[in-house]
Formats: sequence, C-alpha cells, structure tokens
Amino acid sequence: MSGAGQGGGRWPVWRLAALLAPAATGTVAINLFFLGLMGQALGLPALSPVQALVAAIPLGVPASLWAGRRLRRMMDEADAAPAGRPDPADRPGPEDLPAPAKPRAPATQPGPAMQLGPATQPGPADRPGRR
Repeated sequence: MSGAGQGGGRWPVWRLAALLAPAATGTVAINLFFLGLMGQALGLPALSPVQALVAAIPLGVPASLWAGRRLRRMMDEADAAPAGRPDPADRPGPEDLPAPAKPRAPATQPGPAMQLGPATQPGPADRPGRR
C-alpha cells in the first residue's frame, strides 16, 4: 500500500502531523533555547540545549498538529484551484497599464531652499589667495 490513505490519496491531519513532528519539535527547541538566552537579560538562568530539547518534546505535539492542519488546509486549497495555466486572455494588456508620467521641466531659478544663507556664504578666510 502506498503512503496515501484510503480517501483517494488525501492524507489525514494526524499523518501529516506525525510526519512533521520532528521538524516542529526541533523548531520549538530552538525557539525555547533562544528564549532562554533572551531571559538572561532579565536575570533568569540560561537554558541549556538539552533542557530546551526536553521541554520541547511535549510542546512539539501541539505545534506538529497545528502544522499538520495548516498543511492539510493548503493542500485542500491547492486541490480546489483550477488545473493548468491561467488563460492568457485574462492577463492585463498594454492598454490596461497606466500612462507614463510626464517628465518635469528643470527649475531655472533656485527656490528658497536652494538659496545660500549667511551661514553658507563664503567668508573672508574662504577667498582664494588669502591665508
């Protein structure tokens, strides 16, 4: 018998959760370990990798069930989607695109933000030939 169940190839959530359990438990362990590292800033003792892994074993069960349900939902959505490529007639054509913006004419006169104020005008020490 193949890996698919009796439901026409539809995998049940518990089987997907069992398949994802090692990855979910490892992910929980890594997150617990890093949470323990951040807890040191609050004065809490550090969490060793072994302690994080032991604590992740019971917490990995709900995480793997959540991942299995999510994967089952995504697989159901993929099965419900129309097969094949989308119809090219449904794509927007060049006539549906917005018109390009017209370039602005360059400013001929400096605006008030571009004018030099007294703090930025050259002083006597900035004149050439003087030291």
